[in-house]
Amino acid sequence: MISVVMEALQDVASAEIGTVVSFEQVFDAVENDLLSQEYLGASGVRAIYEADDRVPGTPIEASRVLKVLWLLQKVTWVPRVPETIAKLLVRHVATELVPIREQVETTLAALQQAGYVARDEASGEWKFLNEQERTIEQAIQEMVRPGGPKSIGIGTIRRTAEQLCKDDVVTKKKLAAFVVPYGTTKVPFGFGVQIDGEAVETGAELEVHITTPLAPGRKQAIEEIRQQNQTTGTKGRIAWCVADTPGNLEARFKRYEALVKVTSDKRFTEDADRATQDALSEKRRERDDLKEGLVKDH
Repeated sequence: MISVVMEALQDVASAEIGTVVSFEQVFDAVENDLLSQEYLGASGVRAIYEADDRVPGTPIEASRVLKVLWLLQKVTWVPRVPETIAKLLVRHVATELVPIREQVETTLAALQQAGYVARDEASGEWKFLNEQERTIEQAIQEMVRPGGPKSIGIGTIRRTAEQLCKDDVVTKKKLAAFVVPYGTTKVPFGFGVQIDGEAVETGAELEVHITTPLAPGRKQAIEEIRQQNQTTGTKGRIAWCVADTPGNLEARFKRYEALVKVTSDKRFTEDADRATQDALSEKRRERDDLKEGLVKDH
């Protein structure tokens, strides 16, 4: 470790006061050790440098971001988010951090489209992908990237969102069999349920109509709800519940749908290679974590 520190310091020995050793320079100092198959291997190191040509035009060289991200994964208690990566890329104490963070975010997005990195939508953390993980991530990107032959459309994710609401959010188990106790005697009072216009529970005199975050015609539906409330007043027999739409919800549903498909893809599930199965297990974990987050946001 002392030799690593010495090598990194020697590289900046003649630099002006205020220069600091960035984390990717630490990577450079240990690069020969990383050629071992125990770490990145020769092909892994080569892939990092080739990223500069394969992902051109990024605000920060792709290889710099990849080096920092790979090292960060070895320090499990440090969050792998753009803010952290930006701080570790700084080469001078006077550097403004906000512009660097924005450049890191842009570079990571480009690297994700190329399949070099993946973002965990549940935690917001980024991950450097090995060769097997890159193959799976590229399959995911084919589905989440708009305009492609395998792209997941808005209709698909709307159906997924509605089904998720039915299966995991608006259920008899979670809502006391669609019954509420009324008055001091706690008389059970049932209510009907509709989700995006589709009946889930019928027969009751009062109803709850739920609009999911990605429902078609959502804006128009909200305006119609306002008008009906004004018309019926206190005599109305429908209670409306309009779910909020958190930021990047559509992108999260797209990735969830892609993860569901890729974790059942025979190209990967029937691959006996241990590294592929490990990568697939990681995607299953991400899929389940992302589903849990989407359920909470409903």
